[in-house]
Amino acid sequence: MRSFKELFAGLAASLAVAALTSSALAMGPASPPPPTKSSAYVEGQRAVNAKEYAKAVPLLEKAIVDNPQDADANNLLGYSYRKLGQQKAAFMYYQRALAIEPNNRGANEYLGELYVEMNDLPKAEAQLTKITQLCGTGCDEYRDLKAAIDKAHAGGPAAQGPRTGT
Repeated sequence: MRSFKELFAGLAASLAVAALTSSALAMGPASPPPPTKSSAYVEGQRAVNAKEYAKAVPLLEKAIVDNPQDADANNLLGYSYRKLGQQKAAFMYYQRALAIEPNNRGANEYLGELYVEMNDLPKAEAQLTKITQLCGTGCDEYRDLKAAIDKAHAGGPAAQGPRTGT
């Protein structure tokens, strides 16, 4: 026969398991871990960071073949094309990145910078509003796009560096 202490310990353990199970069910299924980036993406990102945009393009294109739903790869490919002066291709890849991940801060910023380069400041300012909704006025994406817009209003060139979705 079990002692009162053993019965109480068993009941306490059962209640603890039930509580953990019910809280896990209340939270819903666990989010899948973020996908790892392909080696083509990693090499493409390195090329972008080194400002070797012509080298980055085929690597990022391969990364997109490997994972068409990679918003960051589409964004960096758009960035590379923009830096190579190919605005139509840049626009297409920014749009793809935003179709996959509408709140991708990097793609929203870079699309705004493309609009600045195209001298379409109202659309650039709309992108700035979107970034403000995403991260306020203290994030790098806001500061960089705001600086590009301000320079355009003042008649100067826009400057920025590569950025992914963060």
